[in-house]
Amino acid sequence: GKLAETMATSASLKSMAYMLVADHSKSSDMLKAAAKKTSPMLALPMVLPAGLKAKIDALKATKGADFDKLYVEQQADGHKAALDALKAYSAGGDQASLKAFALSAIPVVQGHLDKLMVMPK
Repeated sequence: GKLAETMATSASLKSMAYMLVADHSKSSDMLKAAAKKTSPMLALPMVLPAGLKAKIDALKATKGADFDKLYVEQQADGHKAALDALKAYSAGGDQASLKAFALSAIPVVQGHLDKLMVMPK
C-alpha cells in the first residue's frame, strides 16, 4: 500500500492505498492482540513470505498505468484469499480470540475487495 501511495498514477488508487495501509495496520494490531490470547500463545511470522516479496518486487519494477493495473490485480487476489481464510477460520477455528478477530475482519476485507473490483484496470 505504501508503494502505491507514491507510485500509483490514479488519485483514486492512491487514496485506496492510503486506506488499505491504515486499515491493515489496525487489523495487524488486532491480530497481534488476538494471538496473545491463544493457548498456547501463537507466534506470528515476522518475515515476509517469499511469494509476497516477489509480488512487491514485481510492483517496484512496473511503472505508470501498468503499476496501477498490477497493484489492483494483486490486491484483489490477496483480498479474495484473505476473505476465504477468514471465513473458514470464523466457521471452524479452534481459538476463540482468533475466531473473533476473523469475524470482525470479514466486513473490512469484503469492503476492500468490493472497492478493488470497481477500480479501473
